[in-house]
Amino acid sequence: MKFFILLSLLCLPLLAQKKKPNLKHLEPFKWDNPLPSKFEKIGVQHGTFESAANKTTIGYNILLPKAYPAEPSRRFPVVYLLHGGRPGSEAKLLNLTPFVKEAIAQKTIPPTIYVFVNGGPVSHYDYPTPLKHLGPDFGLKGNTAFAKELIPHIDKTYRTIAERKGRVLEGYSQGGRGTLRTAFRYPELFAAASAGSAGVATELKIQENKGAESEKTRFSQGDDVYTLAKQYAETKKATLPLKLLLYTGDGKKDFNWEGNVAYSTYLDFLKIPHRHLLISDCGHSTTQAYKISGKDLFSFLSPILQKASEGTN
Repeated sequence: MKFFILLSLLCLPLLAQKKKPNLKHLEPFKWDNPLPSKFEKIGVQHGTFESAANKTTIGYNILLPKAYPAEPSRRFPVVYLLHGGRPGSEAKLLNLTPFVKEAIAQKTIPPTIYVFVNGGPVSHYDYPTPLKHLGPDFGLKGNTAFAKELIPHIDKTYRTIAERKGRVLEGYSQGGRGTLRTAFRYPELFAAASAGSAGVATELKIQENKGAESEKTRFSQGDDVYTLAKQYAETKKATLPLKLLLYTGDGKKDFNWEGNVAYSTYLDFLKIPHRHLLISDCGHSTTQAYKISGKDLFSFLSPILQKASEGTN
């Protein structure tokens, strides 16, 4: 109990400066969104799958390495990218495409498939109650759609290394929250997880308030990065160890850095091995993080992807 009180005090300044969540969106949420032409021109492709959980068609974007058509018998590791913000869209995080292509071209990482995920109306959560602005019959199972439906679809449709060692999870901001929750809930699916500037202070608030993020926004009790990390440490850490990276800006330019420092302390308390990369002079921006420290971020991925790729070509 004292540990959680300490974490709460560490996170109070951050919570005070963050705006209240707002589920009123300027644009209506869509489970399937068109691919912007500028990304199609540099090799990104759009795909869809049928979601039984949400009773709809869901879109995703995918970047196949140049080696994919050139080596038709080869299988490739996959990095799944979980976007930030609410609501979801598979078009988010596509600005990382040039960094990925360059990393593969420079052999910083081996040829790898990147999948850009649509996280759903309340990004990367299975939201437990209907949202008034979407109607009572609208599908809200973003996490189930990803873990239980998209991953099997990708493995069936493309030449992936369709096992734990061949999958890595990465997300930013809201997607960083989703990355941590999903990795700790389903460690049998992923070899590693990289969470950028995750809003973990908000996750602590959800944990303390039995699922409530705010008066209007309530998740299922226990569906938070603190509870799930504890469950993982107690039941699965020994048999399903995860390579884990937290990365944030180092200082006030990134409003999530304090919460991540506190969360790193919590992971140490649970004896969950991880690294926390603090990026100097970086704000709350995926693109900025990769511009400043892309080498470090890809260096975390490289040995995992290299090991998965051994013997596949």
